[in-house]
Amino acid sequence: MKTYQFMLGLIFASLSFGAFADDHAANIIFGESYNFSTTNPAAVVEAMDTWAASETGKKSLANISLGQYMSNGENEATHQIVVFHQNKEAMNEQIAMNLASSDSQKFLAKFASITTPVSENLFSFVGGTNKPGVITTSTPVQMLYALEVTDLAAFQKAFAKLLASDAVAAFPGNVSYGEVIANGENPSTHWVSFTTNDAGTMLEANNAMLASSDFQEYAQGADSFRKVNSSSMGMGVKSWLSWSPNN
Repeated sequence: MKTYQFMLGLIFASLSFGAFADDHAANIIFGESYNFSTTNPAAVVEAMDTWAASETGKKSLANISLGQYMSNGENEATHQIVVFHQNKEAMNEQIAMNLASSDSQKFLAKFASITTPVSENLFSFVGGTNKPGVITTSTPVQMLYALEVTDLAAFQKAFAKLLASDAVAAFPGNVSYGEVIANGENPSTHWVSFTTNDAGTMLEANNAMLASSDFQEYAQGADSFRKVNSSSMGMGVKSWLSWSPNN
């Protein structure tokens, strides 16, 4: 059975975003997600540390996050790497840098020897909450939902109302969402992320959110404009950051 699932960079997604650009703005944030399985996660971290310490890694324009799945159904991936680009120009420059770099080629060869690829996708950020300092750990927990939106205008209106609600204001973490740009045969068009400091907080906060009158109002008409294709829960392992989302 095909599993239509993907994951975002957990640590980066936990940060607050002071402002989000619309889809046509020059500074839209893009992300590339690579899902894989491995039996040697320590070797993955070592390979990424080695690349980050290389000449190419020191010049990197991207934010890179490594995350580990805690629960993801039939998805065979155990981990994911997400590369975040501050805008399309930075993405083009980073890709060109990697293609010309022996450091990156050595990393890819090592990575291929210790991992098995599962899936990949390209996505963008659209909006979310702004709660500076709410995430205080380097290993936050994320609940991610992959959506197949059938009525974009209705979804955006309903979700914008939910984001402005008391239920989201009370959520002990950050909430964000965005679009899926390229995802192979996966029909998901959007994603929604909830991030907290730990698993216990996530489970308690998720139950409170689902039981809230604000979410019940959103859910009443949700089936008419979106389908939930998958959900997953994971935690951050390590990040290599080159820029702040609030810059």
